[in-house]
This record gives sequence, structure tokens and C-alpha cells, in this order.
Amino acid sequence: MANRKGHMKELLRGIVSDTTPTAEEKFTDVPQETVERLKITPEMEEALNRKREELSGRPKKGRPRSKDPNEIHATLILNKDDVRKMKYIALMETKMVKEVFSEAISYYVEMWESEHSKIKLPKKGE
Repeated sequence: MANRKGHMKELLRGIVSDTTPTAEEKFTDVPQETVERLKITPEMEEALNRKREELSGRPKKGRPRSKDPNEIHATLILNKDDVRKMKYIALMETKMVKEVFSEAISYYVEMWESEHSKIKLPKKGE
């Protein structure tokens, strides 16, 4: 149970803080005023913890990070405030942060294609 609460604390710190917590700060309680300001209900916390528990664990060596063959691991440099806002949206929607980013990227691609033309990617190896 403490481990799941730790996940919620880390997510909240990612939304409300600009700094990475020290080892001691990582396991302290999130201030009640933050919980109230963000309107986090116990149901929201439980739903998020259930979702995280489904996807928890480190991938085994030699196995892909995702079971979906259409997903890849990517490293991006993004605006700090935008990332914090996306974490907030993920919390409010009880989704994983990667799901929120994926939806945003898909939406952007759809909008671009509707204004220009459908992007036709060559098949791998062509």
C-alpha cells in the first residue's frame, strides 16, 4: 500500500513542483492543500493506482517495453510547464501520462493531415 501511495505522491510532485525530490522528500505526505486545490478524490487516486498496478514492473531483458508492436520508446525534450500540465490532465482523466501524450500527438497528426494531405509512409525496408 505504501508503494502505491508513493506513486501518487511522485505524480503530484511532478505536477506542482519544479524540482526532483530528494530521497527524504520522496516519501513525505503531499500537502493537503495541494490535494484540495487539485480536487483529487479518493476514487481518482484508487483508479490511478489500479491502472498503474496493471502496468507496473520492469521489462525483462530482451523483451520489448511494450506489448504493442506499433509502440517505440522515444526520448523527447519538452517544455517543463507543458509536461506538468499533461501530468495534471492524466491525473484528472485517470490515465497514464503516455496515453495523454499519445492522444495529443494523434490529434495533432489528424489536424495536420486534414489541412494538408494524408501522410503516406513507406513500408519498412523500402
